[in-house]
Amino acid sequence: RQQEESLSQQLKREKELLEEVKTRIKNLEASTVDAKSRVTEADRSVESAELKVPCKWNEMYHRLAGYRYRVGHCLPLKRHAKDQEESELAEWCAEQRYSFANGPNPKTQRRRRSSSNS
Repeated sequence: RQQEESLSQQLKREKELLEEVKTRIKNLEASTVDAKSRVTEADRSVESAELKVPCKWNEMYHRLAGYRYRVGHCLPLKRHAKDQEESELAEWCAEQRYSFANGPNPKTQRRRRSSSNS
C-alpha cells in the first residue's frame, strides 16, 4: 500500500514535470516564430537599403523590375530587344543567370576590369 502511494506521488511529479516541459517548449516555439519574423523583417530592410545604393547592378535591377512590370516576366532576350536599353538589360540578365549557375563569367570579369581602367 505504501509503495503504491509512493509510486502514485512519483507519477504525479513526473506528470507535473512533463507539463512544465511542454509549457517551456510552447514558449520556445513562440520565441522562435517571433525571432524568425524579426529576421525576415531585418532582411527586407537591409535589402531595401542595399537597393538604394547607386551602382550599376542596382540600376539594372530596377530596370529589370520595370521590364517585369511592363511585360510580365523577367526574361528579356537580346534577339527580341526593341532598343539599346532593352538589349543591355537582356545581356545583363544573361550574365546574372550565368553567374548564378557557374560563378562569375571570366570573359565578363576581364571586360569589366579593362573598361573600368579606361
